[in-house]
Amino acid sequence: MRTAADGPALLVGCDGKNLCIPGPADAPLGETILTEPARTLRILTIGEYVEVYADGVFVLTTLCYPGHPAPWTAVTDGHTRTIPVRPVRLPDPDRDDASAVWPGPMPS
Repeated sequence: MRTAADGPALLVGCDGKNLCIPGPADAPLGETILTEPARTLRILTIGEYVEVYADGVFVLTTLCYPGHPAPWTAVTDGHTRTIPVRPVRLPDPDRDDASAVWPGPMPS
């Protein structure tokens, strides 16, 4: 999560085996060390909820409260490219938080 208006809302960094999501003042919101360097990362964001998968395996989760749809950009070795984003339809379109995904217990 970033506080600068012109900067990204969320950063996910992967330097070899070190995977980190920095928050305000670069304090880690979440971090992990992978057993081997990831070839691919997949990032799922629903509102403020963030999940990271490395080579198809769930490796990290955190919350990022800006939680709004935003374009994603990947930067690797100085090269930048736009990442396609697939929207998720929530059961309650007026909510954008992770709680909107689970509507609660069903009445018996």
